Amino acid sequence: MLATTEGERPIVIARDAWLLDLGRRPYREVWDLQKVLVDRRADERIPDGLILVEHEPVATLGRRGKREDVLDPSLEIVEV
Repeated sequence: MLATTEGERPIVIARDAWLLDLGRRPYREVWDLQKVLVDRRADERIPDGLILVEHEPVATLGRRGKREDVLDPSLEIVEV
């Protein structure tokens, strides 16, 4: 990780982390995986990590979102 001081000189901080390159996967599959990993990280069972993934375009709806708010009918809709 890089951080800068007031003088804009970089400071390098080394830490353990993992990288997971999933390629192209369905949105819901990776979202479910992320929820499991968040729980494990919160319990300090795994170190920090980074997931690289690509998925088809989706529309995510929060608690107040409505399906009729999504203007593109071709999008998969995921309620989060």
